[in-house]
Order: sequence, then structure tokens, then C-alpha cells
Amino acid sequence: MRRLIWTVLGLPLLMALVGPAESVAQEGRIVAVVLKVKNDVRQRPSGDVQWGPARKGQPLVAGHEVRTGEDSFCALVFQDDQSLLKITSNTEVTLKTEDAGAGRFSKRVWVGVGGIWAKVSQQEETSFEIETPTSVASVKGSSCYDMVNLSGWTTLFVLGGSFQFSNPFGQAFVNAGFTGFSNGVDPPVVAPTGRGEAPVFGEEGTTGGSGEGEGGLGEEGVRELRIGMRDEEGAEKSLVIRYREPENE
Repeated sequence: MRRLIWTVLGLPLLMALVGPAESVAQEGRIVAVVLKVKNDVRQRPSGDVQWGPARKGQPLVAGHEVRTGEDSFCALVFQDDQSLLKITSNTEVTLKTEDAGAGRFSKRVWVGVGGIWAKVSQQEETSFEIETPTSVASVKGSSCYDMVNLSGWTTLFVLGGSFQFSNPFGQAFVNAGFTGFSNGVDPPVVAPTGRGEAPVFGEEGTTGGSGEGEGGLGEEGVRELRIGMRDEEGAEKSLVIRYREPENE
């Protein structure tokens, strides 16, 4: 048995590969795992025409698209560094990655419309970027909200650390407590975030009860996910993930 230790928001998360599995994840490198789903959340791997429902514990591969509907929510964790992504209602994202060696990969999250919250782990020989129709935010620090309206205008609320915020007309650094804005025709604008201006997800990030694929571990708040997949040699395995529910930010 091979074991890996993950951490989500500072909490231990145990992964173990055991086999055989009843189902096998789609071919392609697993880059993230779905942690939470509320209401209408759809997903499709790169190249697929049909959208399917997203499920808690589902592995997502490079190029995967995720789409949320009205009053819907999805949270996922990246496989290599445990960076956390929360996707709010009426949002479309694509997970783009580039191999960085040693099991790590650089990440670019495309947000076509809607809003996301990202808590990014320290990047070592990798990068984490949030791309929209009018900007690219390169992570230099911790967490942010990124909101994109139907016109493609982007608003970046930085809650921790620092982000390099750029478009074809210029760039700026947005630090914690500040907000960046890009309309796609002017250089980015940065201003202090006003009291109450930064959005909050509220109860969208909470779920109750036990769903398919979950199992109790005898400790309150701990969940277990089982995911069918293949290892590098093509053998069928079952990926077991134990974690604590992430709290809302």
C-alpha cells in the first residue's frame, strides 16, 4: 500500500491506494478532487461534448471544465499542493495545468464568467494563475476572490498575500486589503477595499449529512472518499481520501 499525506486548511488528509476498484477514473492525469457540491454543478473532461453531474469525491483531470447553476456551489482541492478553490453560482471554470516535474504542476484556472475564491499554497517551482477574458492574476501569496461579470470585466479582491494583476495594457500588484479592477481596455486599477465590499460565500460552502462514497471514521467532522483510478502501471486501484470538512472563509 502506498500512502500520501495531504493537508486541507491545516488539517491532515490521508490518502491510500488500495485495489482492485469497482470503477476507474477517466484516463488522464488527476489534478484535483471535488470536495463539495451544492445543487446544479456540471463537469466535463476536455474534448467531451456532454456535460455530466459533478459528484463529491470525483477526480478532475487536466482540461476539466466545471459549471455551476443558480444557487449552486462547488469546492475542490488540487492534488499536488492542496490549494483550495471554491466556485460560486453561475460560474464557468476550466482547469489548465503544465507539468513542473516531481509530481507538481503549474495551474491556470480560466474563469469565463462568475466568481471564485482561491486559497493558494506556497508555490515552489510552480505557479498559480487565475485567467479571465480581461486579466491574469498571478499568485504571489495566499487568498483572494475573483469576480467576472458578463461583460468580462474582472474584480480581484485580495484577502491575503499579494497578486500580480495584468492585462495587455499594463500590470499592478494587488496586496491584501486592496482590490484590482480590469476592463480589458485600460491598465488595471488598484484601490483599497472598502468595508463590506469583498464578497462572502456564506452558507454556500456548507453541506450536511452523508452522501454516496462517504464513510464515518469515528471522529466528528471527518469524511472519507473512495475514487476508482489506474496507477502508472495500468493496475486498477481505489483512492481513499480522509479529510476534515473545510470551514468557510
